[in-house]
Amino acid sequence: MVSDGLAMLLVDVDYDGKIFDMDRTVFAKDISADGKIRMTGLTESIAVIAIDKHGNESKPFIIKDE
Repeated sequence: MVSDGLAMLLVDVDYDGKIFDMDRTVFAKDISADGKIRMTGLTESIAVIAIDKHGNESKPFIIKDE
């Protein structure tokens, strides 16, 4: 279940490890009940920043397919 405090996710589809360059925005209402998101056009280096309803941002975290 998606947290009630989450507002959106910012996605960098080709994160270089230094500069986060937002390519896509996923709003909480667009995240499925099981927390899954489907996207195409991703690279091997993806980073996400989570933003809560109060505007607080997480540090970029890297997503890896394992």
